Amino acid sequence: AADLDLTGALYTQKMCMSMPPAQQAPEIDGKISAGEWDCASALTGFFSFDTGCLMQDSPTLFLSYGPNAVYVLCVVPQEDGRELLAQTTARDGRVYKDDSVEVFLCPDGTNVYQIVVNSLGMIADLKNDDWEWDSECTAKAGTIAGGALPETWGMVHTAYWFTEIAIPA
Repeated sequence: AADLDLTGALYTQKMCMSMPPAQQAPEIDGKISAGEWDCASALTGFFSFDTGCLMQDSPTLFLSYGPNAVYVLCVVPQEDGRELLAQTTARDGRVYKDDSVEVFLCPDGTNVYQIVVNSLGMIADLKNDDWEWDSECTAKAGTIAGGALPETWGMVHTAYWFTEIAIPA
């Protein structure tokens, strides 16, 4: 894991995925509403930052876009009996120390944008590792019972936490 350089990998790896346009922009409100994410692309099978290995209970990331933003929903399995770690309540605080989701974007092949959102919906955002830079992202987080998610998503855990993010285009 010590040799794992995710930021460097963003500069050197060519990754490609397609995402559909949102039929209607999802409301970034910390609620997963019926139909809101049904037409988004879904990705799973992520690697752990700590170990560099495939995560056993990987989050599922849903992506779509509209004329003004890229929309992200990240649904993370919540371990039975484990409380979420959620202490950071300030923007650009140490949200990465909490249960959090990190999104790295490198749209121009030069600049790396990092958006970190904790389980309270607090954002830390960086451009090329600069903590002073601030995006205009919005995010909300919430929890949901597994049975409340669409059956077609194939999620089998009893509980999840999630974050919805709008990243301005």
